Amino acid sequence: MSTEATYEDLLDSLGRSGCAICRLATRRADRFLASYIYEHVNDVDLRSQIRSSRGFCEPHGEQFLEKLDALAVAITYRDILNSLVVELDASPYERGSSGAFSRLIANPWRRLRARLAGVRGREVLAVSARCPVCIAESAAGERAMDVLAQQIKDEKLSRMLAEGDPLCLAHTQGALRRSGWTPALMSRQHQGWSELRDRLLEFIRKSDHNHRWEDLTDAERAAIVTSVRTVTGTRARPADDASAETRKLRRGGTNARRAP
Repeated sequence: MSTEATYEDLLDSLGRSGCAICRLATRRADRFLASYIYEHVNDVDLRSQIRSSRGFCEPHGEQFLEKLDALAVAITYRDILNSLVVELDASPYERGSSGAFSRLIANPWRRLRARLAGVRGREVLAVSARCPVCIAESAAGERAMDVLAQQIKDEKLSRMLAEGDPLCLAHTQGALRRSGWTPALMSRQHQGWSELRDRLLEFIRKSDHNHRWEDLTDAERAAIVTSVRTVTGTRARPADDASAETRKLRRGGTNARRAP
């Protein structure tokens, strides 16, 4: 199954809740972790990259744990922790009586060993690479915005783009850099942000003691979380995204555009 965002993926995502680009990016991150666990946990090159990044970032580390594959976690983080211990052993520092590394060692052979290992005091335990899941996630978001820019004049896409939840701020900026102030995109953003703003105002008004008898609507309650995510974006895969994967599998994994 292709992991790249396509025209059809974008159409599907635009018709769903939340930022369409965040949805496609988080989908890619989820696929990356699933692929790593089931196919690439012993991939030498990928494991080297993961060692360099000191594992996954905090959000993707939590997502890795949520996959509930204890063996994959054990293999991955045993490797990382082993590399950290090796770096400490090769560092030009001496362990003091308290157990802390306190001063440069005098032993010339240890200093030579540290130089050969490429380790200096200021470089010990450095993170030298980005989280690989972040890289895949970011690339997927960029790809999705490229597809949006390439197909922006397509009638069907413009129709889907004109209505629905707004893109997050960062992906709106990315889309604007690629395609300019497209009426359909501006309509989606203006309407979506205006509605959220108004729902928040209603939430504030109904929170006042003088209006305590008025019930909040579901949309007004949801606006609290949605308003944050539409500004910051989200790295949590939406719960309803699995159905898109199922449909793609049913059509044989193909990304070919089908006739309307």
